[in-house]
Amino acid sequence: MQHGNGTQGILYERDDVFFCSVHGDPRGLYPWYAGYADETGTGRGAGCNLNLPLAAGTENAGFTDAVERALAAIHCFGASVLIVSLGFDAHAGDPTANLAVTGEGFRTIGARIGAAGLPTLLVQ
Repeated sequence: MQHGNGTQGILYERDDVFFCSVHGDPRGLYPWYAGYADETGTGRGAGCNLNLPLAAGTENAGFTDAVERALAAIHCFGASVLIVSLGFDAHAGDPTANLAVTGEGFRTIGARIGAAGLPTLLVQ
C-alpha cells in the first residue's frame, strides 16, 4: 500500500486538517521520498501529519494496530468527520505492494473505523 504523497503535500502546512497514512515502508515502495514517520507537518501544520509506515509482510494484526493508532490520533485532534482513502493494494498477494492484509483484516479495520462514530466518506 503506497503513501498518499499528493494529499500529504496539499495538507502539510495546514492545521485545520489532520492527515494520517498507513502504508508500506517507503524505503521499499514508491514514492520512496515521502511517507516517513518523521514527516509531521510544517509551519502551522506541525503535528497535523502522521505517517505510519509498515514493514514488508505486515499482516492483519500489525495493520489493525496501525489503524487503531491513527484513529486515536484523529480522536485527539478532535476531527468532526473522517475521509478514508481506501487502499486495497495492502491485500495479501497484490503485486503492487508488499503488505499481507486479508479480507477478514479489512473487515476488522472497517468495523474499527465505523466504531469511531464519525461521519465517514470512503474514497477509492
